[in-house]
Amino acid sequence: MESKENNYMSEDRKRLGVILGSTRTNMGKSQEFMAIELGVARKTIQNWEKGSTSPSIDQVMEWFRALKVSPLPYMFQYLFPDLQGINDSEEFKKIKQALFILLDDLPVEGIRQLLYLFYGGHGSSPRGILNLMTAHLQTPMKDRVTQAGVIIHNYEMAAKKNTLSAPTNVQPNLPFLKNALQEGENAVLNDSNGYMSLTKDIEK
Repeated sequence: MESKENNYMSEDRKRLGVILGSTRTNMGKSQEFMAIELGVARKTIQNWEKGSTSPSIDQVMEWFRALKVSPLPYMFQYLFPDLQGINDSEEFKKIKQALFILLDDLPVEGIRQLLYLFYGGHGSSPRGILNLMTAHLQTPMKDRVTQAGVIIHNYEMAAKKNTLSAPTNVQPNLPFLKNALQEGENAVLNDSNGYMSLTKDIEK
């Protein structure tokens, strides 16, 4: 008889397998493609997607990297299977729990930038910024990429002219931001609905 612990592990594997499989098919990639990209047998990919076995954390990250899509929304789906996305009807307690997990996972740079949005001397309303970003993320990827290019250009011009609104406060990681812009452009050209850009890959 299977123990409760083994049963939970089995359900976790199956849930992860569904996420991996759906992500792959959504991005139009075959199991053969994933096997080549991750350096494993096709049978291994099949076992992961069925939930018979599980990939390592590094292999999961390589999975999303190969698909050129951010793992964050899918990992959120894995950690909180009862949440059907982020919408106004979700139980606040669950949303708050998810936020705490996100904060634990954020790098120091990300936490400083998040605090800057709320407490930095930029002069904009924090709630206004959040609503603006929410509206921005609801627009098509092509529009987001276009606006991001304008924002980066404006920032660089302001930096050169010494007209930044808070030059002694937190600044963006410009190399990372430019890399993210390039990945976003690639996503648009490849008709992809997302992209991936890892912080550890780009240094200031």
